[in-house]
Amino acid sequence: MTTSTPRIGAVVLAGGRVPKGLAHLCTHRALLTLQGRLLLDYLYDTLRNVAGLVDIAVVAPEAALPGLAHLPDRQIAAGDTIVENMQRGARALAGAHPTHLLFITGDIPLITVAGVETFIDASLATNAALTYPIIPREASEARFPGARRTYVRLKEGTFTGGNIIFTDAHLLDDKGGLILDLFNARKSPLKLANILGWGTVLRLLTGSLSLPYVEAVAARILTAPVRAVLCPHAEIGFDVDKPEDLAAVEQALTANVK
Repeated sequence: MTTSTPRIGAVVLAGGRVPKGLAHLCTHRALLTLQGRLLLDYLYDTLRNVAGLVDIAVVAPEAALPGLAHLPDRQIAAGDTIVENMQRGARALAGAHPTHLLFITGDIPLITVAGVETFIDASLATNAALTYPIIPREASEARFPGARRTYVRLKEGTFTGGNIIFTDAHLLDDKGGLILDLFNARKSPLKLANILGWGTVLRLLTGSLSLPYVEAVAARILTAPVRAVLCPHAEIGFDVDKPEDLAAVEQALTANVK
């Protein structure tokens, strides 16, 4: 257990063009709106109330930054890769002297304070250098019936991945490339298994893949402790990629269940 009070910096990753199915709405993902507000506005409403969060930086395409000028904290022009964006965000927060960094995509507007704080507390309790949330299929489908998510079956159950990574503040200094590979593969079980080794593929196909095995392989690759954190808050894994996702978010907001 961490003995000193953690100082957490949040890097909101809002780079990239809008998904094809939503391209009629705007050019950049960071400028997607719903009910007259940016999706990022809803995300910020949550992050500003998370305990232990000392600073926030949003990394977005330079052309989108004028549309984000009303957001508090820092707006940083995006680079060419997600890891470069993570590093730019981390550098922007260096003056706040964070002990940990929370990397979060900008397209999960339904996340709650309780969900983020639960994930952070569980992550700190592991003492791992990197943690990643996994959401049980039952929790995901109960919260978002009919939504299409990517699931992987493990010995412990069937899960989908979240859109957050929690790390030690300096983990990116020498492990950025490996984290990029893992992050890009986070919702593709076969890609992730390919990175982690074909022994993982065999276990996946035979239904014998377990969380401790995945964590051990990931830790060996990163040469740092890695843990998956079981998270019942399905909002952490519900990103907006399709028109039906946007409709589900609007329904949730209208029902005031955010």
